[in-house]
Amino acid sequence: MTFLFFDKAPENGGRSVLWMRKLFLFRWFVKYFPISLHKTVDLDPSRRYLMGYHPHGIFGLGCVSALASHACDFPVKFPGIKTHILTLNSNFIVPFYRDYLMAAGFCSVSRKSCENILRQKAGNAIVIVIGGAQESLAAHAGHMDLTLRRRFGFVKVAMHTGADLVPVIGFGENDILGQAENRKGSWLYWYQQKIKAAAGFTMPIFFGRGFLHKYYGWLPYRRPIDVVIGKPIPVPHCANPTQEQIQEVHDRYVEALIELWNENKDKYAPLRLEELRLID
Repeated sequence: MTFLFFDKAPENGGRSVLWMRKLFLFRWFVKYFPISLHKTVDLDPSRRYLMGYHPHGIFGLGCVSALASHACDFPVKFPGIKTHILTLNSNFIVPFYRDYLMAAGFCSVSRKSCENILRQKAGNAIVIVIGGAQESLAAHAGHMDLTLRRRFGFVKVAMHTGADLVPVIGFGENDILGQAENRKGSWLYWYQQKIKAAAGFTMPIFFGRGFLHKYYGWLPYRRPIDVVIGKPIPVPHCANPTQEQIQEVHDRYVEALIELWNENKDKYAPLRLEELRLID
C-alpha cells in the first residue's frame, strides 16, 4: 500500500510497455466485432494532441482497442504519435490491476496528469472520453447522445498546454451492448445518479449475447465499431484564458465534431435511429 501512495507514475505518463500494447490477444479481440481505425488527415509528430473520444458507450471498447492497443495499427497510420488513454484515479488504487493499466498505456485523467504528459515531449497525445460516466447512461443502440455541452475542462487543458484538439468518433460504440431502459425521470436513472454522486462513477445495467447462443447474455454483440479520427483544431496557447475564449474554442470543437459525424454517418452508421445530439 505504501507503494500506491508514493508511486506517481499514473500522473507522469505511466509505464507503457510496448509488448503489452502489441499483445496478439488484442488483435483477436478486434476481429471479434470487428473494430477498425480510420484517419482523415496525417498528424504532425512535432505537435501535441488532446483527442476527445465520443461516445463513451458502456465500456469504451473502441477507444481501448483502436487507441491504446496497436491492434488497429495506430503507430503505422500515425507515426511519431504516442497515445495515453486517461481514466479515473480510482482505477490505480488496486494493486497489479494498476500496473496492467499503465503497461497498456493508461494514465490518470487528473488535470495535473494531462498537463504533465502534454508538456513532456512533442508527439504525445492524451485521449479523454469526454462524456464520462454520465454519457454511458445514454448508450443505446442507434443513438449518438453526447454529454458535451457543459464540459470545458478539456478545452482549458488544451489552452494551457497549446495542444491541438482532435475529435474522434467511435461509430457503433453504442451498438455492441444493450442497456436497460433508463429515461430521465425513471427510478433506475434516479438510482444511477445517486450512485454516481456518491462514488464518482456509475454502472449501466447492460446485456448482450451468450457464449453459446445469440440471445441473452453479457458478451458484446458482434457488430462493427469504426473509430474515425478527425482533423486537428489549432488552439491558442493561453495560461489564463477568459470564459469567452474557452467558449469560442469549445464551439469550434463541437462544430468540428458534428462535421466529422456528418461526413461519415452514412458510411459507418447507416442504420442509425437518430442524428448526433448534445443532451447535456
